[in-house]
Amino acid sequence: MRSSFVFLCVLAAGCVGGVGPVPGETTSAIIGGVTDTADPGVVLLFAQVPGAQSGSLCTAEVISPHVVLTAAHCVSPSEVGANAKFAVYATNDFNQATAAQTLAVKETHPNPTWDGNNLNAGHDVGIVILSAPTTIKPLPYNQSAMAQAMVGQAVRFVGFGLNDAAAQTGAGVKRQTSTVLTTYDNVLLHFSDGAHETCNGDSGGPAFMIIGGVETIVGVTSFGDVNCAQGGYDTRIDAEMAFITGFVTANDPSSSTPTPTPTPTPTPTPTPSTGGGDTGSGSPGTGGSPTTGQPGGPSSTAMAQLGERCTVDAECESNACGVGINGYTVCVTGANAANGTIGGCTVASGRSSDATGVALLLLAGALTLLRRRSRLQRA
Repeated sequence: MRSSFVFLCVLAAGCVGGVGPVPGETTSAIIGGVTDTADPGVVLLFAQVPGAQSGSLCTAEVISPHVVLTAAHCVSPSEVGANAKFAVYATNDFNQATAAQTLAVKETHPNPTWDGNNLNAGHDVGIVILSAPTTIKPLPYNQSAMAQAMVGQAVRFVGFGLNDAAAQTGAGVKRQTSTVLTTYDNVLLHFSDGAHETCNGDSGGPAFMIIGGVETIVGVTSFGDVNCAQGGYDTRIDAEMAFITGFVTANDPSSSTPTPTPTPTPTPTPTPSTGGGDTGSGSPGTGGSPTTGQPGGPSSTAMAQLGERCTVDAECESNACGVGINGYTVCVTGANAANGTIGGCTVASGRSSDATGVALLLLAGALTLLRRRSRLQRA
């Protein structure tokens, strides 16, 4: 059986999750989530090659006055085009965004250690440097090592991605949903709840957890299954400090980002709510992540879940071990092995990059736009 890998991006990418409802929500379906009119620090990142009729949409988050965090594949020239131009939108709905909500971009930096042909190696994190400081309050991000006690804890995803993978609709509207952390390895966080998860366009979006009483970014959306129905994977933010903090220090030396206490306070499992660039010069964060390695194989006491490494069918909960990219084998859905793990989060859009309120036009149909990206596939 063979599984297909594609980035969870949608030229308007975004992946979702959540810790609990926030003020300003209305009932509406991220996958299994609600629309979000709060979370001003979560913004939309749009990339477009000059002259192109469509562009790439991802989710991102402000972490200091000049620095915005997203996924590497959302700003990588190999994914969005070598000459792509970027803009950040501080909006809740891309369809109604105005020029006043546009934040000009000075430069972008994908983590140089990220490999689009080896998604399981992680490091899918990128940086956007704004031309002028924003007054949006920066979001705290986790700078302490993940702890085993965090497994099973509540998580909140926020993103601008699809809310219906089958119909390929909904990208451009900010949504949030709640789930729990399934497990993690040296570079990735894994979420297995397919009913409450991220999808195309959510790429680069935050996974929040409560640490020391503060809602903190612990991951950014990276990849998942093409149908947005089997959960997905986020890049571990604490494993990327060598890359991230260099840009924050260089661009906002006086910026004070709260560093929550690393020991999480146990909380009960929540009840789900009803309701990609040009690289600048002089990059201070070229060191990449201090950690390396592939996710380990299944343990001897537990069967591997969807998307995790395997060698034979018997090692998977789904009883199906499929061949993935570069020969890696991962657990896939036995009934439909073609729906294996994919990567990236972007969605195609016909919107002009001048941010003057042109309606968002999602281009449905084609499932391949650029390498590891899909039009209206999961971000």
